Amino acid sequence: MIGTFGNIVFETTDKKILTFSNFSRQVSGRWNSTDTLRGKPVKEYLGDASGGITFDIQLSFALGISPEKMLNELESMVTSGRAYPLIIGGKPIGSSGANSFLWILASISESWDTILNNGKIVQAKVSLTLEEYS
Repeated sequence: MIGTFGNIVFETTDKKILTFSNFSRQVSGRWNSTDTLRGKPVKEYLGDASGGITFDIQLSFALGISPEKMLNELESMVTSGRAYPLIIGGKPIGSSGANSFLWILASISESWDTILNNGKIVQAKVSLTLEEYS
């Protein structure tokens, strides 16, 4: 097993391949800038900013994944308003704190790559945008 996000399990087996690519994480701080007379602005660190993660997943019947079922699951994660842990390699990803290691699925972008004559999606690519829950 590679990891999990909520009920989604990223893994490679002889029956199923669900992995991610183009994983990108943003970590930043919050800063205030105060102008001074005849001097450079003074910077003040306010604390951590909410982090962000983006990545892509490939959904394909050839890889043992039902694209339509997974798209429905992801869409419900976006609209549920719930936060989920992101675990990769057995380690939680995120900052420690009151709501440590929880992420919301802020948005998804779907690309339906292969569709059968009856409208059934056979292959799709999904880009996910996660925001740290605080």
